[in-house]
Amino acid sequence: MEGGGRRQSRRVDPDAEGVRRGEPGGAELAADGRRGDRGGGKNGRKLPADTLKTFVLDRTNDPAARAAAFDVFKAIEPKEPYFANKHFLDDPSADLRRPAVAEQLALIEAATDSNHVGRYQKLLESARDMDQVEEIAKRLEKLQPDKPIDFASHFGYLQVWHLAGPFDSPDGSGFAKSFPAESGYDPSKRYEGKGGKDVGWKTVTATPKQPNYDPKGSPFYAYVDINTELGKTMDAVAYAASQFTIEKETPCEVRVGCQNAIQIFLNGKKLFEREAYHHGYYADQHVCAGTLKAGRNEVVLKIVQNNQKEPWAQYWAFNARVCDATGGKLPIRTYVPPMPTPKEEKK
Repeated sequence: MEGGGRRQSRRVDPDAEGVRRGEPGGAELAADGRRGDRGGGKNGRKLPADTLKTFVLDRTNDPAARAAAFDVFKAIEPKEPYFANKHFLDDPSADLRRPAVAEQLALIEAATDSNHVGRYQKLLESARDMDQVEEIAKRLEKLQPDKPIDFASHFGYLQVWHLAGPFDSPDGSGFAKSFPAESGYDPSKRYEGKGGKDVGWKTVTATPKQPNYDPKGSPFYAYVDINTELGKTMDAVAYAASQFTIEKETPCEVRVGCQNAIQIFLNGKKLFEREAYHHGYYADQHVCAGTLKAGRNEVVLKIVQNNQKEPWAQYWAFNARVCDATGGKLPIRTYVPPMPTPKEEKK
C-alpha cells in the first residue's frame, strides 16, 4: 500500500516504487538477485537498501512481498547482518518467521547457559511450520520427558466432532447434492441414510496422533477415521460438524487435511470445495479464509468417498483446525451445549 508522506516533486524509481507498494513486479525483483544481479533492479538500476529495509519492516505491507523484498535486500547487501531476524519471530509473514525461528534454534543449541527449556518454550510459541515445531518439541521433551507436547492443541486442531451419515452418492453424485445434515449439528434430527438406513449424529473425539500412511511423513494430529466411526462405505457422503466459541469477531483460516472430495462450511457459508479423490493426505492441504463471529461458531465438512478399488483409495478420514493467517492457534473453546432442564413432575 502507498504510505503517507510529504507531497513534493521527486524523481520516481519505478523499481523502488513497485517494492514499496508491494506490487507483483516489485516483489519479483528477488529473481534479479538470485541470478547474480547485485544491482538488484531492472536494467542494472540499483535499488536503495534503505527503501527495501523500510518496506520489509512495515508489517502493513503484503507478507509475500515483504519476504521477496528481504531476499532482494540480502542479494544487494550480502555483508550486512540480517537486520530484522530478531523482529520476525512474531511476524505476520510465515516466510520471514521461519528463518528467524531457525536462527534462534541454532543460537539456543550453541548457548552455554542452562535456561534452554525456557528459551525453547518461548520459541515454540513463535514457530508455525510443523517441522520446526516438531524439532523444538523433540528438544524440549529430551530435557523434560515427563511433559510431552500436545501437538493437537498447539496447532489449534478441532478435536470434538459430530458425524452424520453415510448418505448415498452413486458415482460421486452426492458431491453436488445438498443433504439435510449440511445445515449443521442438531442432535434431535434423524435422516435417511445410504440404503434407507435411519441415521443421526454421532459425537467422537479425534485421535490425538495417528501415524502417517507414509512412514517418512509427519503424523496426523487430531485424526478422525470415518471408516471406523460410521462403518466402511464406498460411494458415500459423510458430514462432520465441530462447534466452538470465541470472545470477539476474528479473521481466521480453516485448514483441512483430507484425501477425499471435500466441501468446507463456516457458519453455514461455503468457503471451499474440491472434487478430487485420493490425491494424497497432508496437514493444511485445503485452506480457506473466513471470519469467526463473537460467540458460537460451527465448521461443517462434507466428505465424499468414491468407489475406487485400490488399497490406497480406501481411506476416508480427515483432520481440521482453525487458526490465524500464520497458522497460529486462536483462543477458541469447544462448545458444550447446556444440559436440558429437568421437567417438574406434575402433582
